[in-house]
Amino acid sequence: MAFHLVSMPAGVRQSEEVFLLVFEDSEAYREIACLASQISQVTLFYERDTLLNTLNVHRPQLLLLPLRVDRAEEDILLIRQIRRRHDSHLLAILVFTEFYDPSIIRSAFRSGIEDCIPLPVNPELFVNRLENILYHLKRRIHVNALTGLPGISLIEEEFYYRCRLGKSFSVAYADLDHFKPYNDEKGVKAGDRAIQLLSLLLHSLRREYSREEIFIGHLGGDDFFVLGKRNHVRHLLTQLYERFNASLGELFLPSEIEKGCYRSVSREGEAKDFPLLSISTALLHIPANVRLVFEELSEVAAKVKKKAKAFSGNSIVEYIWN
Repeated sequence: MAFHLVSMPAGVRQSEEVFLLVFEDSEAYREIACLASQISQVTLFYERDTLLNTLNVHRPQLLLLPLRVDRAEEDILLIRQIRRRHDSHLLAILVFTEFYDPSIIRSAFRSGIEDCIPLPVNPELFVNRLENILYHLKRRIHVNALTGLPGISLIEEEFYYRCRLGKSFSVAYADLDHFKPYNDEKGVKAGDRAIQLLSLLLHSLRREYSREEIFIGHLGGDDFFVLGKRNHVRHLLTQLYERFNASLGELFLPSEIEKGCYRSVSREGEAKDFPLLSISTALLHIPANVRLVFEELSEVAAKVKKKAKAFSGNSIVEYIWN
């Protein structure tokens, strides 16, 4: 038996599949299934062996399991059995229970559950907890290892989500100027520090906005991505440039800061002076109700950013999508 969400409002995100194990047809189980189906496709299982066999061929994002007062040890054993699987780190497990025994609940958490939901459920709180766990699980899978920022999969998902909302928004593609000679001269660790510095500044600025106002991501290397309302993105970029300039002392020697350049080897193999690191940004303004694929957006952004790099120092070139 499966619950399939036929249609969803434009502003609602749908997750991957949720597996729900039940041992009886009760009102509490039906309510959990109906609530979970608001954010995902739900598949019900009435036997643990069927669930385990299905996990061998298909992995959901989330498992909802009962923790029964008279079968607690058996239910915890099932959790441990699932957590021994090689791909279990990509799976979130929630249990729901009608009783509260601190030692059993503690054992369940130690066995690898993400959360414990008391029955009867509070509908709004239950849905919010599911959405939160799924969101953080997806981030854990798809974030950039160096910076902890959302990677390309989450960036694309956010872009298409904003397109479905049917409202105008802006996108910024930013990267570091003269990064290759800096990385060659100072070393890979220094290059990583420069990327991490930029990501930390973005993290800090991101906290000044709600998640709906500003989204930041890491495309890879020294390439970063910002999405949000036009004025918010512009303001964030202005602040980013100011804070990055103020932080250059973490990346260069005082003598290099004083001269405004550093010595490295060019692509042609010649030693020469390079300007200090700066940021070039392509800022694209997307109109409401646009039909656009992410690859097309990235191609245009690359051309616009090339124009930004023609200017010395921090620069932004804007492009209004027709």
